[in-house]
Amino acid sequence: MQFGGQFVFTGKQEDEEVAEDIEDIIEEVDEQNSGGDSDEQQCILDILDTAGQEEYSALRDQYISTGDGFMIVYSINDVQSFQEAEAIYNFLLKIKDTETVPAILCGNKNDLESERKITTEEGSDLAARLGIPFLETSAKTAINVTKAFETLVKEIPGTASSYKIVINGSGGVGKSCLTLQFTSGIFMENYDPTIEDSYRKIITVKGKKKVQKSKSKPETPQASGVTSRKDQNRGILSSLWRTLSGSFRRGDRAASAPVRRQRPASMGDFPVFRGHKTKSKMKVKKADTNVLLLSMKDLEDESDIATGDPVTCEKCQAVLSCVSKITQEEDKTKWICEFCGKENTIMGLAKEEIPTKETYDYVLFVPDKIEEEEATGEEAEAKPKGPSKGYQIYCMDVSGSMDQSTEMSRVTSEWRSQRDGTSYGAEYITRLAAIKQALNRQLERLEIDQPDRKVQLIKFSSDVDIFKHDGTQHKCKCNFSNYNSLLDEGKKFAMDMTVPPISESCSTLTTKVDSMRTEGCTALGPALSIAMGIAMGTTGSEIVLCTDGAPNQGVGGGTDGSESKEHFYKKVGNKARENGIVISLLAVQGEPVELQKVSKCAEISGGTINVLNPLEMIRQLRLISQNYVVATAVSITLQLHQELEIDDSKYPKGSSRVVKEVGNATKDTDIIFKFKLKNPGKKLDVESLPFQAQIKFTFKDGKKMLRVISKSIQTTDKRLDMEEGMNVAVMGVATVQTTSDMASEGDIDRAKNILCSNNALIAKGTHGADQMEERCAYLSESKLIQEQLKNHEDLKKQKGRYRDEVSNAFSQGRSHNMERYSNSRSKGQYASKKQVKDERVKTQYYDYMA
Repeated sequence: MQFGGQFVFTGKQEDEEVAEDIEDIIEEVDEQNSGGDSDEQQCILDILDTAGQEEYSALRDQYISTGDGFMIVYSINDVQSFQEAEAIYNFLLKIKDTETVPAILCGNKNDLESERKITTEEGSDLAARLGIPFLETSAKTAINVTKAFETLVKEIPGTASSYKIVINGSGGVGKSCLTLQFTSGIFMENYDPTIEDSYRKIITVKGKKKVQKSKSKPETPQASGVTSRKDQNRGILSSLWRTLSGSFRRGDRAASAPVRRQRPASMGDFPVFRGHKTKSKMKVKKADTNVLLLSMKDLEDESDIATGDPVTCEKCQAVLSCVSKITQEEDKTKWICEFCGKENTIMGLAKEEIPTKETYDYVLFVPDKIEEEEATGEEAEAKPKGPSKGYQIYCMDVSGSMDQSTEMSRVTSEWRSQRDGTSYGAEYITRLAAIKQALNRQLERLEIDQPDRKVQLIKFSSDVDIFKHDGTQHKCKCNFSNYNSLLDEGKKFAMDMTVPPISESCSTLTTKVDSMRTEGCTALGPALSIAMGIAMGTTGSEIVLCTDGAPNQGVGGGTDGSESKEHFYKKVGNKARENGIVISLLAVQGEPVELQKVSKCAEISGGTINVLNPLEMIRQLRLISQNYVVATAVSITLQLHQELEIDDSKYPKGSSRVVKEVGNATKDTDIIFKFKLKNPGKKLDVESLPFQAQIKFTFKDGKKMLRVISKSIQTTDKRLDMEEGMNVAVMGVATVQTTSDMASEGDIDRAKNILCSNNALIAKGTHGADQMEERCAYLSESKLIQEQLKNHEDLKKQKGRYRDEVSNAFSQGRSHNMERYSNSRSKGQYASKKQVKDERVKTQYYDYMA
């Protein structure tokens, strides 16, 4: 359980006038807080750790095209990686269309001196020939790691508040290890090489003088000798990071103690251009940090098992916890409930039954198998982590439009040309070919990573075919307009066929994938219904739908009216949630798929929704398998103090106790609650307020649990203290989730008001280095939502019937989680869990790169 800040804000609710554009908000706040002049420059590095050179990634393309500085890494024990280093530099020159690129050459793994194949002199000579600095580094021992990044920053012309850094190099040279060592101070030898991620890190660089602000007329970037960041970087952060100057104090603040805001030292002043535009203002309610976040990924790890049954309040059903105040007299225990004030008398409460920790698990139900093991004294198997043994079902669209071609990325083609010394020119691949390649890659990864996983393949066009594991296929001939008939068809297939694990079926499945050809229409609804029938009765099954067009055949297709179509996909989503099945939807960019209707099945069941380039399918299929279900039948009861209420129109006004049905929870599921005072302006005579989350859920082995998390949070009626104690990452997630949810439901005005007020709060409350890193993460991750809500009047005219790209933006925003917004230290903790269990995963991936 995490909160939007160190305090519950109980102060007066006020209005304020804020700029509508987040760039203007940041500029205003940072101008007020700027000051100081030094030859030291504090700046934020936005670092992309690239996952290989061949695999297409829109993020990698964007960073390389707009990057400020490049770290080219080779390994001192790998000759090929050294040979590729020069090709990488030439590739960057070609992409940037320039004669020089700010870069540094790093010979990594210099702790492996006994395995050295590239001498220090050879590395130095190559760097001299390229005209860039050279250092030998060790991610394991941290030798020269920080120095390498600082040296690279000094190579970048001009001064700015932020720099976009890209780590390039062959597979296995330690790019991720260097990034994690620099940003988080940890070394991971078995980090999953397929994970591409971005990190933000504040550093202080000596020797880069600040650009003085003009005291007369505004300078142009050219006149000051600095290239405009807006012109220089046309990527995801360019228009926002240009003004990220001066809003934090040097050094981290102690997490526990609020500090009055002082004028902070400037973070590398960048010229502020005034008078070039009129800032649009709007009146909004001042935002506060009264937000609570629950991460469902924590359910995968068993907490302390409580002794006995939970003791509950007779009036409000709160559970006795570590924040409860009790008195004991012989065999009686008196507890005045901290939530409602009811005095409870508990008879025979043993000392060991009194909770002493914030989190406890209570066992509600144990399946017969586990109960028998416990009764006979046999050691029960440890609860397995990772995906369950349910089905992984891939439903692939092979309709006629899948024959359309997509041009290969210029970055990918140019890299191949530089590496091979051959001019490839423009290259094209059909949508079907791209998806076939992605699926085969995923099947081969599953064979190593999850060998027990049962994988079923379904293709659909005008017909629906289920691939059997004896090499044949079953053509479904039931009524495509009858949902129940289609469900029964899937159930019958599951009963009649034995599906072997992927370790036995991989070669058969990849052969079938290769044989797929395009034909006919798009019977997406029937295919999904049959897949549901197959998955029902299993635990933790997942269905992945890949399609490039709107459904137009059978149930959920063109024969139904728009209302019945949306109703169908909602019905399927609810059925999936009830049965612990997750549905994810991958749609091809550029083709209308009526996403707002079709995506309901994924949204309700807890799956992911993406509209993407077909070349991105490889990465996305892998991400879906990594974001597996950790618990099913998840239900959250949130208990607040009687002076607080949930601030959400979905619940009755005045509710201090609410229930949220989550259904399936994956590793990336984070749930947000906003709360407020029931009686605004009422002076609360308490120093702290209690909070409790009661989470009912079912493990993959069928065991039903109740997790009780209880915390007490200090109160303040001073806005400045509330801002000082802000958790920027939690506020960032809450802002994007909340505004995306409101906008997707058509409440555009309220979404924009909340976005603007929260933007102002985040800008004002960002001071420490950790907060600054989280604010930059927020600016990056919220970019898509910010852009959509800028067109707020256009969205209002659409009355909730959005185009696919708009629906996709809001769907993405609703599923954002804490990992995306974390500072570098927290990011390292997330990364530490992303290790490969089998070295064959690395070997397989690097073989693809070769």
